Amino acid sequence: MARLEKNNYKSIQKSELKDPVVFVVDMIKGFVNIGSLHDEAIGNVEKNIENLLTSLDCNNVFVCDSHPPKTREFNSFPAHCVIGSEEAEVLDSLKPFIKHVIKKNSTNTFTAPEFEEFLNSDLRYYRDIIVTGCCTDLCV
Repeated sequence: MARLEKNNYKSIQKSELKDPVVFVVDMIKGFVNIGSLHDEAIGNVEKNIENLLTSLDCNNVFVCDSHPPKTREFNSFPAHCVIGSEEAEVLDSLKPFIKHVIKKNSTNTFTAPEFEEFLNSDLRYYRDIIVTGCCTDLCV
């Protein structure tokens, strides 16, 4: 998996945020702890995400890979994060922070019907959008 090697982002202070929402993408066991697509290095951001969710105490949406046993994505990637499996579960340390969950059966979050519903109905309540997690460059 690709990783951002340089810190080419702008730092923003908590006080600068207005009506934020945090999207936590694919911080699930099948990408961090177990399974054919896991990478333990992703766990390096786990504590940072926990700190972010603690300090902001705002709405959040956990976007989670969740596939039926037979899906087209398994033609391109090994089977992973099957519905009801341990791989499809949010990391234990982040579970207490969950306010909303959107399950996706595709690499791209934008194809999830629940995500489209959120964008159409709830997004107007937020000014600042924070996206964090695993594969945010691929899955969002």
